[in-house]
Amino acid sequence: MKIDTESLNIPDYLSEETRILLEKFGKGSHKPGSGSAAAFSGMISAKLLLTVISLTLDNKRREKYQVNWPELTEIKDNIESIIFPKLCELFQDDCEAFNLVVNEREKRDETKDEIEKAIIQKKVDIYMVDAIAIPFEIGNICTELAKYAVQVFDLGWRAVRGDSGVALEKAIAAIGGSTFVITLNLNHTSTLTKFSANSRMELGRMEAVFKNLKKELDVRHNILKKELLEKVKLQKSIAKVRDNIIANRLTENDYIQDITRNIQITLWKNSNLSSKGTVFQKVNILSAKKVLKILGYNVAYSYNVGSEYQSNKYKEIAGVCDNENKLVAISSHYEEVIQRFTLAHELGHAIMHRENTLFRDLPLDGSEITKRDIRETQANKFAAFFLMPRKLVIEEFINRYNTPNITSTMYKIEMNISQHQMIKSRVISKHYASMILEEFNNSIASTFKVSIEAMAIRLEELKLIVQ
Repeated sequence: MKIDTESLNIPDYLSEETRILLEKFGKGSHKPGSGSAAAFSGMISAKLLLTVISLTLDNKRREKYQVNWPELTEIKDNIESIIFPKLCELFQDDCEAFNLVVNEREKRDETKDEIEKAIIQKKVDIYMVDAIAIPFEIGNICTELAKYAVQVFDLGWRAVRGDSGVALEKAIAAIGGSTFVITLNLNHTSTLTKFSANSRMELGRMEAVFKNLKKELDVRHNILKKELLEKVKLQKSIAKVRDNIIANRLTENDYIQDITRNIQITLWKNSNLSSKGTVFQKVNILSAKKVLKILGYNVAYSYNVGSEYQSNKYKEIAGVCDNENKLVAISSHYEEVIQRFTLAHELGHAIMHRENTLFRDLPLDGSEITKRDIRETQANKFAAFFLMPRKLVIEEFINRYNTPNITSTMYKIEMNISQHQMIKSRVISKHYASMILEEFNNSIASTFKVSIEAMAIRLEELKLIVQ
């Protein structure tokens, strides 16, 4: 399919100057030649690496990549101040050096005087030294560039590793191209000179580096390939959970909890998290957004999701799940715990309610009792079970309070309240959902990134708070 670049306002990136340069490479002339082509490949590599580093150092990614900033900044400075300018210089130098060789060869071939031929050949041999030395320099600089590319691939923004990979390949191609040029040029020089002997030794070293760097390229390519295969496996596993749902069993809370459990286990396995992973690690992997994307949904956050008239007033819609167009929209007006719970709620719709229906939901944090539609209750349960897995909540509760449950009697003793005083269970559960103990730096609600009310309800459901 041909893209209409004019209607999309896409500039012609192969500008006139670029086309002229490419035409010069392809017009059958020795200038620019293969040495300059190798340098040009290195220049492309350098610019791609600068792009990746610039994107990684963007303030939007500061928190995730800040630990890599010093190393990436040093690489950026070296490429900008040393490597790229030097490659530009060598591009020109190679054109000029080989032009001298070719001009003298033409003179040698035109003359019929054998003595003059020998004199000219001597000049050719002298000029050939530079014609060999320059590709060596290109190869050595691109070796450094390729090593930088490996680091940038590993340390830079993961989303643009395609650029890093191409940068690595281009740097390696420049090294390989340089070895071809050097080998060919050495074939046209005397093999008995010290220069030729030293050049052959240096060529062997460069070829060994070239082979090792190709292995590094294969390793990085296999990393991306493995990620692709894991994504395919994850997609199939999530889709299998969704496709095997028995609709008439969605009225059973335990059945919905089993559905969320299967998704949780799938996510943990995909993240290579062992059974010994911490509660914090496991909770962080439970991303409703990730699962929605796996199912082919686009997830958008916006301040313009819409509003709904209810109880004599308009209320901002918190979330929308459009199954037909595979779109989930979350309102940015609400605090993070509400956004997180709403997103998990919309995931529940996407997983359990696959009919082409548009679900529009008011602010959710897990504390609502919905009477309008049983599907809303089911989606609420799904969100609670997904974000607050039964085993993890129990494990964290026991770890914090060193008891399998807390009774109203225990609470009254702790709070120095008369045993005869009536205390609602929700007061007790909210107290422990929000409590920050000395050895913990947050509440159990914060650990699971949910509201205090939502966690309080979950503690009661799991009989961790009992009257």
